[in-house]
This record gives sequence, structure tokens and C-alpha cells, in this order.
Amino acid sequence: MKTTAEKIAERFDNGTNWRDPKGYHLLDVCMSRAVAIDEKPDHSSGRYVFEDESAITIMAGAWDIGFKDCWCWAGLGHDEECKRGSK
Repeated sequence: MKTTAEKIAERFDNGTNWRDPKGYHLLDVCMSRAVAIDEKPDHSSGRYVFEDESAITIMAGAWDIGFKDCWCWAGLGHDEECKRGSK
């Protein structure tokens, strides 16, 4: 079964688009479904965690499926400074 983040990613063409075919913006969809939101103070980046603990992470004008406990992107894995480690 797909996670909420995977379903949203598919809806927005897996990281390619900010709007879905019906015109909905990714941020609006993430904010409406998230149970936890962690945004940078300047609002340039955000992590949106859903009820199933999946996440979408937006940084530097790009986005990907992420992790609930860190700012890494699933497509890139965990970076050296990640608090979750490289497991």
C-alpha cells in the first residue's frame, strides 16, 4: 500500500511539478493533509509529515519524499549531518 507522501508525489509527477493536473498547488495539498509541519523561519523550506508518518520535504525550490525526523530527501538518502544517521 502506498504512503500518503507517495500518493502526493505521484499526483504531482514525482517531484516534477508544483501543480497537479487540476491546478492544485503542492504546498496547499501538503498543508491540508499534514499532521505535523516544520517550516524554516524564512518559509523557504518545509517538512510536512502525514498521519502514516510519511513526509514531503521542500527545500531550495525543489521537493521530494522525505523523512519524518530529518530534512534529508528519500531520493538522495541521509547526509552526513543527519540526526538519523545513515541507516
